[in-house]
Amino acid sequence: MKKYTLLLVLFFPAILFAQNVVIEAENFNKQSKTETRKWYVTNTGDKHDFQDLDANNAETASGGAYLEILPDTRVTHDDVLSSGINFSNTAGEMCVVHYDVNIPSPGRYYVWVRACSTGSEDIMVSM
Repeated sequence: MKKYTLLLVLFFPAILFAQNVVIEAENFNKQSKTETRKWYVTNTGDKHDFQDLDANNAETASGGAYLEILPDTRVTHDDVLSSGINFSNTAGEMCVVHYDVNIPSPGRYYVWVRACSTGSEDIMVSM
């Protein structure tokens, strides 16, 4: 995992009305399981002290900012896959961001995620 412009949109379709819950990824409430890696909010012009193998992509991000998981130790298929360092087979074991969300009414909601992948290993989002 690497860079994601994460815009979560929960959409509730109803016969007479529709309700939207929109969450910008940068507005998380807290992080957990950050012993090895963690999420950073990246804005235009930001540089991080951790290994970051690609350019800043804030210009194309919603609101001019995005979440990025650092340090960035796996970008391509050729990079070392290290369980517990840059990979986990189970969602929720590493680098978890938490959001407080107010769901206005019960129903079926759909999650839409806008993500920016800059390499072959930038492909995972878990809910």
